[in-house]
Amino acid sequence: MTFKFFTFNGISSLGKVIVTSISRSLAPEIGDIMVQIPGVPGAKDFGHKIGVRYIGIDIGIIGRSQEDLEQRKRELAAWLVTKEPKVLTFSDEPGIEYRARITGQTDIDRLFRVGSGRLTFLCADPFRYESQPKTFAADLSNGGSLAVTNPGSFPVRPVIHIKNTAPLPANLCPNPGFETDTSGWTYQNTGNSSGAFGRDTNRKHSGVASGRLTKLNTTADIPRVYFTLTGYTAGKAYPFEAYVFSDVADGLTIYAEEETSDFQYSQVSETMTSGPAGSWNRITGTITPTDSDGTVYVFFEARNVAAYESWIDDVSLLDGAANVIRNPALSLNGETIQYIGEILPGNGLILDFENWTAEIGGTNALPQINGDFFEIPPGLQSIGFAADAGQARIETTIQGRWL
Repeated sequence: MTFKFFTFNGISSLGKVIVTSISRSLAPEIGDIMVQIPGVPGAKDFGHKIGVRYIGIDIGIIGRSQEDLEQRKRELAAWLVTKEPKVLTFSDEPGIEYRARITGQTDIDRLFRVGSGRLTFLCADPFRYESQPKTFAADLSNGGSLAVTNPGSFPVRPVIHIKNTAPLPANLCPNPGFETDTSGWTYQNTGNSSGAFGRDTNRKHSGVASGRLTKLNTTADIPRVYFTLTGYTAGKAYPFEAYVFSDVADGLTIYAEEETSDFQYSQVSETMTSGPAGSWNRITGTITPTDSDGTVYVFFEARNVAAYESWIDDVSLLDGAANVIRNPALSLNGETIQYIGEILPGNGLILDFENWTAEIGGTNALPQINGDFFEIPPGLQSIGFAADAGQARIETTIQGRWL
């Protein structure tokens, strides 16, 4: 003989109660929506409204003693009485789950006095759900698509992740953040300049420290600090980035100079400056060497005719272009949702289509969302992906649902 049982909130009824019968309606309550118009026969039919679902479970309780029954009652109450709906499943309905909570119609004290009775569960969400949702994923570039299957009979609004799983290229800067020292960097006075370069833990863009360049002379002579790069590939573009802070506007001038194998010198990057005074500013550029046997010097120079201080942090000289996903968009059946922005390596955009939320790196991204949060109809569907640049991994989990 096979005994029926149920599982609620992750706990099985086996060994707790004896299930004698389970009453599940074929469908939840269906309410007709009609409006009667004076002087017109019948009514205007506006369809129907799906109501809640009730599930009844008849149980029996056996105790070895009154004390044992009291203990079982306390355990049963702690298990069944929840503030929010929990997952409810049945042994005779494999692969299906409900989201339910016990109602006030269930008198637990009476159950124990009589030894049998009915547990009544309320499903405010009336749907039956697939117990084992299926995950769909694909690595896509512009014009790609992700095939998904909604096995249920109703549309679903899942959570979709747009991930940048590409590794960040190696950082060729020998000491990007001065976290422990200033090794890899060289300070140099040119002309009659004077100053110093050291590690500073009081001002930093991230981490625990930055590098501070101090200019002491008030003339046009330039103190500077630099790091070098060798063993590179001629003609290859190396993306450069740094965060800089200066007491004066454009207090730092940044550029790369190459010393070739025949001792020729040429600038191999654009000239960049630190920008407005008194704030951390991100500067970016590209370094493109010409001689694989040469040496590239990346200079940070204090050129202003004044005595002042500047700070350098989070320097990167990447060994190739990083995969950056720009302005990604998803589309289905003529509806499109797009994020206006960038997804950097190691980060991802989380789109919750049910709750209409968007998040990237733990930050609300909804202000940068254009379009609508669409739904996925039953059956096989193809979600299109497009982006101005970059390759993305698209992931979603579909949980079918039925009445």
